[in-house]
Amino acid sequence: MNSTLLYAAARLMFFLSLLGMLPNNMKVQNFITTHLEVNTGKLENPVRVAVISDLHLHEYGPDNADLVQAIREEQPDIIAIIGDMVIKRNPEYASVITLCRQLTEIAPVYYVYGNHEYENITKLSSKIGEDLRAIGVQVLDSEWRTITVNGNSIDIAGIPRSPGRYNWTDQMMMASYLQSPNFRLLLVHNPGFYDPRITTNPDKALVGKKIDVAICGHRHGGQIGIPFVGGLYHPDTGLFPNLTFGDNLIGETHVIVSRGLSDHNGLPRLNDPYELLILTLH
Repeated sequence: MNSTLLYAAARLMFFLSLLGMLPNNMKVQNFITTHLEVNTGKLENPVRVAVISDLHLHEYGPDNADLVQAIREEQPDIIAIIGDMVIKRNPEYASVITLCRQLTEIAPVYYVYGNHEYENITKLSSKIGEDLRAIGVQVLDSEWRTITVNGNSIDIAGIPRSPGRYNWTDQMMMASYLQSPNFRLLLVHNPGFYDPRITTNPDKALVGKKIDVAICGHRHGGQIGIPFVGGLYHPDTGLFPNLTFGDNLIGETHVIVSRGLSDHNGLPRLNDPYELLILTLH
């Protein structure tokens, strides 16, 4: 099936879902909480990370109260926001600030932009980064810092751009980042940096670089989950994308991909639930 037919079939399923004609177990009605244990052998004490990605201005309850409560109950050591919390060409982001203000009361929050934030910043002069910093969120805009979590020294970094926009700023940051001897945790919205179908230029690929854990989003779980196969479609790669969810060991790096918490493209998600991801790093 080519991408045009796939899109048409997906749109049909979407309209059927609006009419209530799909079985309940095929409809996404809420989010699930997925727990992953990631064993690197490089941390003396476990670190618990709550991962939020691809919310796209959606709200779970008033002011995202349901999402906040779910995160609070997990008692994370840090919260990692992996981008696309907004919608490109839409200047609104008040709900994101309201959510993040609540999250900073639970644990330190680290935020990397996705392609939607990046486009709004570059084309709409969005001030989301300034407003996030004003409420105590640590925005990693092609930068890194050393943090101490449960007695572990961790170098946490963020790459805000997609592989096609990876530039000298990112390269300089990575050159510095890779010199540190500490555990390296990278927040990078787009897993295409680890995907040979997307990144063929070795200077722009992260494969082989000594990063212990990279946390990504962007691919929405592949829209439709196929048992024993994985996701069905993503616009970046077409049919059968890889790196759509879970823990993917690429070289020495655990590439963790969140399914995300919403959509923006009108396509239905079938057998592909919205996801709050809780990582326990060892």
